[in-house]
Amino acid sequence: MKKCVYDRLHQAGGVSVWVVILVAVAITQNAQARELFPAGTAAQHVYAGVGVGATNNDASDDWDDGSVSSISTDKTDTSTKVFVGYEVTPNVAVEGSYSDFGESEFSATSDGSGDSWAPGQVSGTNESSGFGLSAVGSWPVTDRITVFGKLGMLWWKSKNTWNESGFISVEESSGSDLSYGAGLEYDVGLPQRFVYRFEFERHAVDDSQYQLNTGSASLVYRFP
Repeated sequence: MKKCVYDRLHQAGGVSVWVVILVAVAITQNAQARELFPAGTAAQHVYAGVGVGATNNDASDDWDDGSVSSISTDKTDTSTKVFVGYEVTPNVAVEGSYSDFGESEFSATSDGSGDSWAPGQVSGTNESSGFGLSAVGSWPVTDRITVFGKLGMLWWKSKNTWNESGFISVEESSGSDLSYGAGLEYDVGLPQRFVYRFEFERHAVDDSQYQLNTGSASLVYRFP
């Protein structure tokens, strides 16, 4: 049931693949890029990145209605993200992103005494994704290391799929909730303006009915 990273990127509509292509073009055509975006233009403040990580999704914590036993859960899955930012000042940026958080899985045996599950073998999966908009504040620690914090909103989409002894039902919902995170960036010192980013993010979903906790590593390109 788990999907590989390629599947995740494909589900995102190929956006991540296009970001990688654009980064590659920017690297191989760096001289042309500098001519297209001369010093002092707004494009110098733009950056884009693609990342991969792992998300812990605790949606399944609420699926025990007191009637289940032999519970098995898998709350962690591969997650992917793409993002674009604009530096308003050297220490403040506005960042937009799209993230696919993967799946959370639950399976158990129900005796039917609760208010959610029918008797028999039961299982469920939660799939979550969302668009984010955040303010990012950054502070240089050394010439190459910068720490940052971010605060914003996630416009999320959630899909629950239930299987009760072969009877399938689907519940979809969407909304917006608070999102925040912190991390660091490491400038590798190449003329192509590569930056590695390592971050932790927490997203509240459905008025904090469950949390998406994500750790990720990203490759960032800052336009010349």
